[in-house]
Amino acid sequence: MSLSSAVILSRIKKGFLLLILFFLLLGNSFYLLVVSQPLPWIRDGAKLEYEGTMEVCTFYYGSMIPKNLLASSKFPFNESEISNEYMVDLWFNESVPFSLSVVVLNVMNDSMGLLNMSLKIGPHVFSKKLLVNFKTRDVFFLNGTLLGKTMIFILPCKVGDMYAFVGDGNNTVFAEVASSPVPIRIGKDSLFSLINPINLQDTLSLSVGTSPRYRGLFASERIGPVERQSVEHFECRTNYYDSDVFVLIRGNISGDALLSAFGIMDYTGEEVSLTYTNINLGPPSFSLLISLLSVPLIIIAVTSGAVYLLLKKRVQR
Repeated sequence: MSLSSAVILSRIKKGFLLLILFFLLLGNSFYLLVVSQPLPWIRDGAKLEYEGTMEVCTFYYGSMIPKNLLASSKFPFNESEISNEYMVDLWFNESVPFSLSVVVLNVMNDSMGLLNMSLKIGPHVFSKKLLVNFKTRDVFFLNGTLLGKTMIFILPCKVGDMYAFVGDGNNTVFAEVASSPVPIRIGKDSLFSLINPINLQDTLSLSVGTSPRYRGLFASERIGPVERQSVEHFECRTNYYDSDVFVLIRGNISGDALLSAFGIMDYTGEEVSLTYTNINLGPPSFSLLISLLSVPLIIIAVTSGAVYLLLKKRVQR
């Protein structure tokens, strides 16, 4: 019986080592795929869905506020009271949920793609089709008008980089790339998700600091979507991106070109989180899986060791 316990311990050790080797090979194979394809997720039908909340929604001009959304304002005003020259704040009675759905309809060549956008604010749904340059992250109306860059995805980067986040030329806003200290969960929290590690992804954090040139947003100043992303008007933030495919997992998308397409300059509320995607984000957090798997294995090993020692003492007696 003592021999049987020793065999059990040996098999546990071998199984644990094989499990570690499996995840190492899985992670390395996906890494090689990412290296060979800078943006491997780009394909027809690729979909990303984000959810957050809004308390205040700021539009570039009053004429951009949809009439059905205007009726939801905490402070009612008629159309004649809305400025078509400057930004307008739309306050809601309470924090309202909003969601943004991004679908790649057609990858037209190596760099350009057609997107279908769906924005839902409370019960109101709005949609648009936009063009995006996957190599520069520039977003355009179908007539070619530039809206700025999207923050929904970034190009491959590494820890320590100063990444050109938004803006252009002398107005480029840079973000410092760092390794996120903890994995971030995909989707909404639930009892199942809290005990299911499969949706936990390792991420990179991109942090934008406050520039000495930063002035903020002023109601008396008229700016457009491209200017919104300049160092003078783009506020500090930290966004988190999947470290394998570089899509946004959680963060602040205020000032994003995709929101600008709907006339939205800024919003106050909860940052958005990725709640659904059909993109392969790669293996879940390797370090977390190892730590979670090691707990029951350690318990089994300790228990088996205790049984082995107990049986050995009985045999000696």
